[in-house]
Amino acid sequence: VPPERLRDAAAMRHSMSSSNSGTNGGGGGGGAFSRPTSSSSIIPSMHLALRAPPYQNLEMLTPDGQNFLETVHKDWKRMERLSESIRSGQTRGVTNVPLCDVIVV
Repeated sequence: VPPERLRDAAAMRHSMSSSNSGTNGGGGGGGAFSRPTSSSSIIPSMHLALRAPPYQNLEMLTPDGQNFLETVHKDWKRMERLSESIRSGQTRGVTNVPLCDVIVV
């Protein structure tokens, strides 16, 4: 494991444990978004951000103090706009023909 990843994990552990002091702005409880169950679950638990509904005042802080859920929810909106533009025929390929098949690898 690269040293910077260990350093980031340690910073995230500190950030997550300090945000569990009851002042995380989550409004009661916070559930899985407040504190990891063990030190080994810090990095893998970021997948929980993909399940967190928007507009619930939940926080998942990165080592630099940013709320990672805001980034996830912005990306959801971006994907929604792209999906709608493909479905409506607005997004076109190199040959200027609307995309009709999308392959995810």
